[in-house]
Amino acid sequence: MHWAFMKVLSYCFSIAEFDYAVKYFRESGVTGTMPALVFDSNNAKHTQVMKPFIKLGIVKTREEVGFWPRNVQLVMKLVQDKIIVGQRGKKIKVKGLIDDSGLTENYVRVAVPDFPSALARLRAW
Repeated sequence: MHWAFMKVLSYCFSIAEFDYAVKYFRESGVTGTMPALVFDSNNAKHTQVMKPFIKLGIVKTREEVGFWPRNVQLVMKLVQDKIIVGQRGKKIKVKGLIDDSGLTENYVRVAVPDFPSALARLRAW
């Protein structure tokens, strides 16, 4: 695997966009809006506990390492390396702050020039 890294400007992952998750919560008695996991690099509260980035990579699986052969894949992984001490006194990696205002979209935003630059670095490999 080869990886290139990109800074994340913001993201939102809303449970409301996942039908099976919403169905599970509704059947479990949860009412009201579904929460979302959010990050915004312009929000000081968010950057205090998080510093997420994207690993943009190329993966090629091969039989000789135990996988079935398939075409090269472009993959993205959202990661968070910053470790803080949580409310219970344990070391944790915050994955996002919970927003229950009713956000219903899923997105990851990066700086436009970073994406083709990362792709060019991967292509060079």
